[in-house]
Amino acid sequence: MLFLPVSLVSPDSGARTPVTLVVKPSTSPTSALFPHDCEVRVLAGHDLDEGEDIANASAITTFPSAMVLGVRHLPASVPATAFPRTTSRLEPIAAHFPDLQPCTPSPSQQQQELGDAHDRAAESVRIAVFLLRHVEPRPVIDHRQSRLESWVFECKSADDAAGAIDQLATAFKLPTTRRLLLVINPFSGRKRGGRVAKSVVIPALRIAGTHLIDVVETTGPAHATELAQTTDIGRYEGAMLVGGDGIVHEYLNGFLARVDWTPALSRQVPIAHVAAGSGNGLAASFNAMCPARTVLSSLRGWTAPMDMMAMQMESTDPAVPAPPRKFLHLSFTWAYMADVNLEAEPLRWMGPIRFDVMAAVRLLASRAYGGRIAYLPALEDDGDEDADPVAVDDSGIAPSAVSAGSSSLPNDGNGPRTKWVHRPLAEILAPESNWKSLPAARYFYLTAHNVPHQTSKFNAAPHAHPHDGAFDVCLLDSDCNPAKLVPFLLDQTRGAHVGGPGVRYEKCRGLVIIPLHPDARPELWESHGPHHDAAPAGEDENGGETKPPVLATMSPETHRKWRATMPHGSMVADGEEATYAPVKIEAMPGLVSIFVPSDWNPTAFAQHAPARKWLAPLHRMKGHAGGAAGAEADANRPVAMAAADVAFGGTAIPVAAEESR
Repeated sequence: MLFLPVSLVSPDSGARTPVTLVVKPSTSPTSALFPHDCEVRVLAGHDLDEGEDIANASAITTFPSAMVLGVRHLPASVPATAFPRTTSRLEPIAAHFPDLQPCTPSPSQQQQELGDAHDRAAESVRIAVFLLRHVEPRPVIDHRQSRLESWVFECKSADDAAGAIDQLATAFKLPTTRRLLLVINPFSGRKRGGRVAKSVVIPALRIAGTHLIDVVETTGPAHATELAQTTDIGRYEGAMLVGGDGIVHEYLNGFLARVDWTPALSRQVPIAHVAAGSGNGLAASFNAMCPARTVLSSLRGWTAPMDMMAMQMESTDPAVPAPPRKFLHLSFTWAYMADVNLEAEPLRWMGPIRFDVMAAVRLLASRAYGGRIAYLPALEDDGDEDADPVAVDDSGIAPSAVSAGSSSLPNDGNGPRTKWVHRPLAEILAPESNWKSLPAARYFYLTAHNVPHQTSKFNAAPHAHPHDGAFDVCLLDSDCNPAKLVPFLLDQTRGAHVGGPGVRYEKCRGLVIIPLHPDARPELWESHGPHHDAAPAGEDENGGETKPPVLATMSPETHRKWRATMPHGSMVADGEEATYAPVKIEAMPGLVSIFVPSDWNPTAFAQHAPARKWLAPLHRMKGHAGGAAGAEADANRPVAMAAADVAFGGTAIPVAAEESR
């Protein structure tokens, strides 16, 4: 316990009031993830003793040390009245402190500059504790902005002031100097990125203290990718990304493509998403929607591991190479959600509401996309002797993924090595593999989520956990009426839609999507369609290709529905359009580290969402054996489908037996 007898300076009149600054261990830590928190109390009077005096003393204010942004000397030339007790405007406060110091000067030059600044400030007997106040406990998703509080104290001498700063910094576990890279997308969110950086991020960094910050503004697409791939990233202790999910995607793909990438580098240089875009799904998933609090998390060093998803598109033309591998931090969407995302782009002038508008339009005019799906459940052994099934505890955390991070994913010369996505589809889906295969069907909605939120308002996968070694797949086939989801989508922050009629949900480590259409190349149907034993497609008498064999098995009504299937569709990866082609996705456990708020609760979204028992797993496909026989079959084969019928519009179409993969 720390006792500091000082004088509290009034921000209005400058009057001095004797107080004692008491720092003691907190009896209610803000989070189990960061339990080493202290409680700070400003008590009226001096000469207080531990025990009854503290209990009976009048508390002027109380706050947890986790709210403290910085403790600093105040320049003697600046009056105490220049620091209002509370304000939402950080720029006027930051104007009294030096500009940010870059990391670029030599270490000796930096130390000299910092030493000179310290010597000048040490002449003052006044110190200030700056904190970002927010109401506790915070809601699951908190859109409120913290207010800056300034508490100015006067000590008896300059030496006492210097000693008080050292003691408080030690008690609060404040870092002395952090070296950070600040990357700003000034055009994100209708130019909100530039405004947030100027009015919040940079002022907060100046107020916090003597940290070394390199500031870079992106000039166009892929600039953040190039920066992360080529800069001397090892000299930083973190990267703060100001903008939307786009700049996070660009930066991480450059970072993970480095030839010198290692798991240790991911732990050394965590990222922070400063929410300043239209979607801000990553920031919302960590309840970090306040830019100032994100700065606080970055400076205090509160981090957690985060999984990524490796995505590899499959070329449908042997003469055309496949697109390069991508890493996704947010989501992969196909059909409805992808249509909404892409078709909302021309409406950027509307801001975030454009997603709501297009979501309503696509519900009223729904589309169906044909495809085959295969997946590897999170709890299923993948057949790799070096890999164990992901074990998730009651909190939803996979201990192995958290502790080991990405230690099992060495660099293959082009970033982290993958297990499956670099392999051909035929190898992944071989009969001897443990992947589960679903028959061809027409789908309305499919998403794969690494984190819960798609946007700051849409909790798309409430049971998703950022580091459980898996991603969450949610799908709805076209047999279900999308209009029935409307009541569930009205409360988007809760994620109630996953409990809606016909929705299937599964935690997966791997996913394959093969888009299909009656006019698709027949060999796609032969290789990946429902008839693995179908005769090869031939040519008709006019030299044209015959229709895929599957069409011959369909009733006229089903054939009509398949003809209505969209010939081309939308696929979106982390908010960016992807090539419409077969795609392979793989969970990459603990691939990066991210700065998080001290009170972040990894299971908060799941606790407020429909219970998992409401969610139908992927194997509960409509049309397979029903009644008592079906129930017995489900009990005997909880995931795989040994033989199935696929129903389109109530018409059961028998297909060849599917292997249990």
